[in-house]
Amino acid sequence: MPHDEVTHAAGPAPLHFSGSTNSEVLARCQKYFQRGPTRTLIRYSPSSQTSPLRPTTRHPTMEGHCMCGAISIKVHDDELFTGKRRGHICHCRNCRYVAGGVWGANLAIEKDKVEIIGEEHLTQFIDKTTTSGTPMARCFCKHCGTPIKSVTPVMGNKIVIKMGCFDKVPAPEWEAFAVRRQEWEGPLEGCVQYKILGGPGKEQLK
Repeated sequence: MPHDEVTHAAGPAPLHFSGSTNSEVLARCQKYFQRGPTRTLIRYSPSSQTSPLRPTTRHPTMEGHCMCGAISIKVHDDELFTGKRRGHICHCRNCRYVAGGVWGANLAIEKDKVEIIGEEHLTQFIDKTTTSGTPMARCFCKHCGTPIKSVTPVMGNKIVIKMGCFDKVPAPEWEAFAVRRQEWEGPLEGCVQYKILGGPGKEQLK
């Protein structure tokens, strides 16, 4: 896979000398290069086949990417950071496998609110062991393995975005499969606790 080699000084932005005297330039150069050696970063460069960004006049309210940078995600939803809780924590075994942790952090959201750039870098695993019995496509980056989304017919026009791709996420609304939470974990404050599946009308944990 192609890479770009990018060299950055171990300090702030490049120096500008406009209007400076020779002595000032010399002093600033000495101070600048005393900050430490340069470092070389290897940055992944997606192939030229990367799908173009769909034109939009909206500003993304949440933006993230996979670990290697081949896939970017933008979520357009004005209610994400208004104090309203969004998304959920899931303690089911399958979400643990996908997340590589003791629970998964998910956001179920309408497909038309999600922009994924670099979808050709996605691969998927068809999960046939879901609670509903309906297979679910669990999609992740084929280069670095970062989980990106899950798709199932059960959710209609919505998909599940994996929250680990983003630096900032809203507080979750509820926890699913709370009966499978680790003994050392307590319920997350402010979250509705569902025994198994979460959502309106589902059984809550007593």
